[in-house]
Amino acid sequence: MTLFSTPFNPMNWYFLSEDGRIYSTATMSLVAASDAAFQAWQSMGLVPSPWPGNGAANQTEDTIRAQLVPYGWPCGDISLRQFFQQLAIAGIITQDEALAVYDNRRTLPAKIETVVAAMSANDAFDARMHLLGGQTVERNHPMVKIFCTSQNMTPLDIDAFFRAAGALH
Repeated sequence: MTLFSTPFNPMNWYFLSEDGRIYSTATMSLVAASDAAFQAWQSMGLVPSPWPGNGAANQTEDTIRAQLVPYGWPCGDISLRQFFQQLAIAGIITQDEALAVYDNRRTLPAKIETVVAAMSANDAFDARMHLLGGQTVERNHPMVKIFCTSQNMTPLDIDAFFRAAGALH
């Protein structure tokens, strides 16, 4: 069975679940069958791929992401160093703030600390442990979504950020 029809574009593809949900990789979200972009895509003779997974309960966003990884979309986890370095390159934090994380492993950059400080005590502790004590930053970690949303980043922006960070050597 072929998972993708041609021409496959991992950044603009649709998956159809057993229970009728339609997922768009272009928006990284569910869309309605009446969605204009989905309708235009189908009008080109393209057909949604079956949503990977075994049954609707197991058909999650993660099962789609796993199918797209070999195509470089979306990105995977990045090192803590790549995360803070890319934040500095993107101008979200300063280079000094990025380096300060490694100087003492107790200080988060101000923009991140503002977001963390607004969390519940348990969530803030989890975020600090993840960002100050971890080795990697997971693309799907709740802290990534919370922080990036606070910076007005869309899911596509977040994926682009992680791909750029992953390319840093």
